[in-house]
Amino acid sequence: MTHKIAGTAKLGKNIEIGSDVTIEDNVLLGNNISLGNKVIIRKGAVIGHNAIVGYMDVKLGQDTPVEPAFTEIGESVRIRSGSVIYWGTRIGANSMVGHNTVIRENTIIGHDTYVGSLTSIEGDTRIGNHVGIQTQCYVTKFCDIGDYTFIAPCFVSTNDQAMSHKRDGHGKNLIGFTTEKYVRIGANAIVLPGIRFGEGCVVSAGSVVTKDVPPYKVVMGVPARAVKDAPRDEIMH
Repeated sequence: MTHKIAGTAKLGKNIEIGSDVTIEDNVLLGNNISLGNKVIIRKGAVIGHNAIVGYMDVKLGQDTPVEPAFTEIGESVRIRSGSVIYWGTRIGANSMVGHNTVIRENTIIGHDTYVGSLTSIEGDTRIGNHVGIQTQCYVTKFCDIGDYTFIAPCFVSTNDQAMSHKRDGHGKNLIGFTTEKYVRIGANAIVLPGIRFGEGCVVSAGSVVTKDVPPYKVVMGVPARAVKDAPRDEIMH
């Protein structure tokens, strides 16, 4: 077991630390935290009570399925209490993860991004810089979320058009959604598999998005349809 723990790091009670773990200067860990193997926590990061970082799901009697990639928590990141961060996830500097959120394996999150409480990111997903994903959102596997995207609470995405659970094709042909930059998606929106949101588009609350959304258009309804142009002068560069 190898650890590199800076002298200025502050560790709470009952911390479980796996092998090959690095904790840099001025990191603050709460109580009852589990750090898996191959975890790097960059300087100034704060991890709340009862969080798990570098989690790897292994069934009883089963060997570790793959060699885990490093899990990296960037500088000054805040992970609030109760969250679970799976192995291979990387979170950029100054980002934040809310309470009791689950971020599964191989999710890459940029800098200055926040993921709200009680949200689930199902893994193998890229989330850009300056992104806001609010409370109780569900992001499937294989999504690509562009910089400055905003997703309001209770958003639901899907990635299996055939809903092939336990049927032929189960787990195959999965495709998530993609947003370009500056996209805004309202509360309770639902998105079908493979949808692409063009730069600067706006999705109204409660919409069901069944086809690609053009850049700088406002869509609404069930199914969502373009109703007007989205403003361009609201975007901050």
